[in-house]
Amino acid sequence: MLEKLYPLILSLLGPFVVIYFKLIPSDIANFKDILNSTISIGSIAVGFLAAAVTLLPSLGSNKLVKVLKQMGAYTKLIKYLISAIVALFLTSLLSVLGLFLVQDSMGIINRIFLGVWIYAFIFSILSSFRVIRNFTKFLVLSSNEDD
Repeated sequence: MLEKLYPLILSLLGPFVVIYFKLIPSDIANFKDILNSTISIGSIAVGFLAAAVTLLPSLGSNKLVKVLKQMGAYTKLIKYLISAIVALFLTSLLSVLGLFLVQDSMGIINRIFLGVWIYAFIFSILSSFRVIRNFTKFLVLSSNEDD
């Protein structure tokens, strides 16, 4: 249960920090460069994870996929992959929007944008970490069965 929810829950810390410290994008040094980098890294990660989602079903006869299905982990892994893809894609879109939206003004829109963007950014990182953690855990478990 906690594994499903921890990206959602821990991501809330970012907006709370924005609200508590009354941050705006101009408070963050080189924020537009951070947005550009987020677009690049997010796009690469979306492509990589999308390739993984499309390849996994085609590996139905693969020993690891069979073990994942026997453990009941295959569907969970696919759901986590899709969740990470959506989160990374939305974070990239928000970053593109931020390049046009963020000004040096101190308006409420910038503060709201920063809170939403930080939430999406943290959620993307944690969702990707969850996929990597689960996939490596399943790899270790399946290799232990070979021994």
